[in-house]
Amino acid sequence: MKTVCLISCVKRKKPGCHPAKDLYDSTLFNYHYQYAMEVLGVEEEDIYIISAEHGLISSSAQTCNYDKTLRGMPKEERKEWASMVSTQLQETLDLENSNIVILAGVIYYEYLLDNIPHYELPEALNGLPIGKRLGKLKSLVLEAREQHS
Repeated sequence: MKTVCLISCVKRKKPGCHPAKDLYDSTLFNYHYQYAMEVLGVEEEDIYIISAEHGLISSSAQTCNYDKTLRGMPKEERKEWASMVSTQLQETLDLENSNIVILAGVIYYEYLLDNIPHYELPEALNGLPIGKRLGKLKSLVLEAREQHS
């Protein structure tokens, strides 16, 4: 089974247009990305961003700065967004043969999980507040680097 990683977008973005993996300008996003590649061993083409503005985007897709978030969005709009992302996932991936690792807050996946047959919310990170999550991500990435050197 192929491992695919979904990483949520973040508020801080670089000005202009960039590949999605370079647009998001936050320590949390960067550590999620490093965790996907270095701890999980996911190939870059199998990392996707779940964007409040665009839904599912590949990490290499040219994406321009935007100002939209799921936070504060009414429940029905979040459900519509999740429905769009579910359709994009079905069109993009072989969901029956993919294990989807989700690196995002609950607001990003709460209405997606019913449409993903095989998913994982990393236990080591689940439910941690941002500060503790950053610390845990950093230690897991450093540990993976040490094992590979």
